[in-house]
Amino acid sequence: MDTKKIAQGVMSALIFLAPVLTEPSLAWQNGKGEDRLPPAASASSSPSAAKAESSQSTRQARVVPKGQVPSAGSAGYFPNVTLLTQDNQPVRFYDDMLKGKVVVISFMFTTCNSLCPMTTAHLASVQEQLGERLGRDVFIISISVDPTNDTPAALKKFAESFQAKPGWYFLTGEKENIRMVRTKLGINGEDKMQHTGMVILGNEATGQWRKMPAWQNPIEITNAVKTLIPTKVTERN
Repeated sequence: MDTKKIAQGVMSALIFLAPVLTEPSLAWQNGKGEDRLPPAASASSSPSAAKAESSQSTRQARVVPKGQVPSAGSAGYFPNVTLLTQDNQPVRFYDDMLKGKVVVISFMFTTCNSLCPMTTAHLASVQEQLGERLGRDVFIISISVDPTNDTPAALKKFAESFQAKPGWYFLTGEKENIRMVRTKLGINGEDKMQHTGMVILGNEATGQWRKMPAWQNPIEITNAVKTLIPTKVTERN
């Protein structure tokens, strides 16, 4: 077979695979299955448009341009269940972890030997690049999908292995509470292996949410997070 025919064959295969390769990102934007994001704020041009968007908010996520009016529906969307940090401190998921904050959220479990170490290592790099902003302007939240085995002590040991600093929380808790959080962040089912290789970035106050592949360059993740920090805070730094 000559090189021309080989090239044609490769191009045909890429054309065939294109819809398959792009489907995850499209599903994320369209709010399908695991790829659902929290409802974002939007600025409607008319009462009828606002009503239509309100009816869609629980099933479709939107990435909202910076500066638009925040939604008041976020508090009602996220469960305010009690979880435990790696320091065995009880926290409310919405009130303490999300409300008014810029966050980076990932899912993990301490005995994972595939995605979790890579994801957590990348977040450790993001932590270093954020510097003093971590725990002040940005918070990292790693949620266990294996709460039965991931006790606060297990999470503490895991966090220390990645040199997690204040502002990076590892959360566990009652199985049902974790399930509620997972569902609202787009992860359905109880299989701990189905925790995706994505990180979720969000500014709860403005309703801006997006997700990025965890394998992406940590510098790119950090830069994306910085776009969510309020302008006045950014100017201060």
